[in-house]
Amino acid sequence: MQHLIDLKLPLYDGGDMVLCRDVGHGAKMALIADTCEANYLDYVNTLRDACFTLTARNEIAGNRFTALQRDNIAVTLYYTAYARCVRVIVEPKANRYQEEPAGEPICQPCLTMIGRKFSESATYLGADATMGLTCFIFRLSDGAFLVYDGGVEIDAFADAIMDTLLKQAPDPEHIVIAGWFLSHTHGDHVGGIRRFCKKYPGKVILRQVLHNIPCDEDINHSLEKGVTAEYANSTLALVREAYPEAKLTKLHTGDCFFLHDAYIETLFTQEDFYTPARVHQGCRYWNDTSLVVRITLGGQTIIMLADTHIIANSILSAMYGRYLKSDFCQVAHHGGDGGTIEVYENIDPIFAFFTTSDPLLKIYLTHPHNAHLAYHLHLRGYANAEQRITVFPLPYTPPEGDYPIFVTSV
Repeated sequence: MQHLIDLKLPLYDGGDMVLCRDVGHGAKMALIADTCEANYLDYVNTLRDACFTLTARNEIAGNRFTALQRDNIAVTLYYTAYARCVRVIVEPKANRYQEEPAGEPICQPCLTMIGRKFSESATYLGADATMGLTCFIFRLSDGAFLVYDGGVEIDAFADAIMDTLLKQAPDPEHIVIAGWFLSHTHGDHVGGIRRFCKKYPGKVILRQVLHNIPCDEDINHSLEKGVTAEYANSTLALVREAYPEAKLTKLHTGDCFFLHDAYIETLFTQEDFYTPARVHQGCRYWNDTSLVVRITLGGQTIIMLADTHIIANSILSAMYGRYLKSDFCQVAHHGGDGGTIEVYENIDPIFAFFTTSDPLLKIYLTHPHNAHLAYHLHLRGYANAEQRITVFPLPYTPPEGDYPIFVTSV
């Protein structure tokens, strides 16, 4: 019997509570090990008997996910079958996502990959590394948009985002961003929204910023230079100042919902990093705090791996296996280290997005996990950010060929 007293919840009967910690933005998480699905389902009923109202429930690849609310408290709990663990997350109801209904379809959905030059002298593995980075825009069928990350904090990315929105919006005077996803707080991912907010405050309608940023203590305990709570908090403060009506949403694994006609599946957050074997140590390699989502739009699935590294990708494979199968894949960590053969076998995409320079891409394709993705699975084509803006209509049919084709324009 474990009393979740710090979380102000009823008892959880069965298993051992090995962790209760702050996971950021008013959320606390209890991790219960050596439990089972029956105990989990009993606890869902216990919460409902305690006047919590069920708001969402689903099952993915043998994992169970439930969301409940009472008064101003939201509870998210999920059972991971491979680990026989339950995570119980309690937070303010204001943190939770807000579904957005779709309007009348007026345009074809599309995905835009933006790469810009951000340095005059950067090199990596002896190659030019001055271009690329992660910045994607999804146009929805009613003319609204989703944005995923945004590159570094320079005008080149902020301007490219705004120019794309203006060019693709059915009504450039009324641009709606239904959701802006921030995968993690490295500056080459959240810098774009920082500069956008400084340069274009109030110029669009921004509904939600979706993230799962860890608590200040975990951020400051990272071993990586430049990863600070001040930077993460100031990023969200810039959003609040430039777009005070925007909702700040903390996503959790298992959150599945619609933003207009885009179906969002949240498959991994930094909360999954904590296991009985990693109870007290925060995520020191910050890429493994990346938020992984899959977006279904135009009848096709696009999985966004952000900068996930080996631990995160191993968890993804263990949790979901072949359920990860997707049409498109934004490859892990720009195409560099971090991807695994197993995760790419499970995703098995027909098209891949790299977010680096073309000279580095040639080197990355020799790495075992990328070579396996490109030449041993069913990949038909791939694109790279470089310093291009490439627009893919959805649905998109990759080119046919004996080997994956490098696509630089559509």
